[in-house]
Amino acid sequence: TEMAGSLIMIPTLLKKYIADRTDLRGRNLEDAFQKQRVKVNGSVGCSKKMIFPEEDSVFLDDIEVTYDQTTERYYYILNKPARFESTILGNPSAKSLDRWIQKLPQGTSPIGRLDKATTGLMILTNDGDLHHAVCSKGQVTKEYALTLKESKIIELDDPRIQSLLQGVIFPDGTGARALSVSIGSHWKHGEHMNTIIYVSIAEGTWHIIRRMSAAAQLRLVHLHRVRVGNITLLDADGVELPVGEMRELTTKEVEDLWHLAGGRDQATPRRIAALARILTYDLDAQPSEEISHQVQERIRKWFESVKIKPEECHHPFDDVDEEMPE
Repeated sequence: TEMAGSLIMIPTLLKKYIADRTDLRGRNLEDAFQKQRVKVNGSVGCSKKMIFPEEDSVFLDDIEVTYDQTTERYYYILNKPARFESTILGNPSAKSLDRWIQKLPQGTSPIGRLDKATTGLMILTNDGDLHHAVCSKGQVTKEYALTLKESKIIELDDPRIQSLLQGVIFPDGTGARALSVSIGSHWKHGEHMNTIIYVSIAEGTWHIIRRMSAAAQLRLVHLHRVRVGNITLLDADGVELPVGEMRELTTKEVEDLWHLAGGRDQATPRRIAALARILTYDLDAQPSEEISHQVQERIRKWFESVKIKPEECHHPFDDVDEEMPE
């Protein structure tokens, strides 16, 4: 990031600082902190510590991790089978993503999660900025195929389908709305009719599709994610990626996804806006384990040093959905 011809070193959490500049991700990254392999200015580093690159020295296994240090970025998709958790446990024999992650470059992890029963598209990458951008609220839409088990064929004018489009209310008083709903195939299964509907949403919070289905009183029997932004399970020839298989994304697919997520050039403004937001925290009214008055003062001085007014920093997509199974 450059301003007035000089490199701006943006303060960041130590955990992200290490993840962006090494191959450590997930459990391996947590393990590095637990084993005290990370040090800042000679002392053992906490993953939630705020790092100011112009002032702080960061070491991993006694080797300095510099601000301009980078790793090559990789992008893959997986057609996740059922009965696998969207976690990385460091155990290839576990019912987790490890059996696929171990085949990819070190440091790769999933963008978001799918619950154990849900199948379909997952993006795997070591690009932390893309991860954050895709998870930003309202930026990148997602589409799911819902298999419904009902007494008759579900049609688009069904009041329950219309309620998805108009918005449903959850027991906790919050709500959600589908961006679009379309009807797919249907078939008879015993005494019931199974219908597949396609639902597109802009949110990615905890079990959002399952909660919406329950609120609309739809009998959901299977959930399958078919799209994230422009990324689908289909290749250039229209052939669907088999269940349990992976493929690398093309350069065009990655660039198009970045475009939908606001653009690569928005990664830095988003991070600066997040720093500015920290200055608004009332730590006396609501103490934080991660942010102290000292950290706020260092951030304030950083803004002065780079001649940026924090009150003018706001990114329209700086809110991030919880990375919970959908």
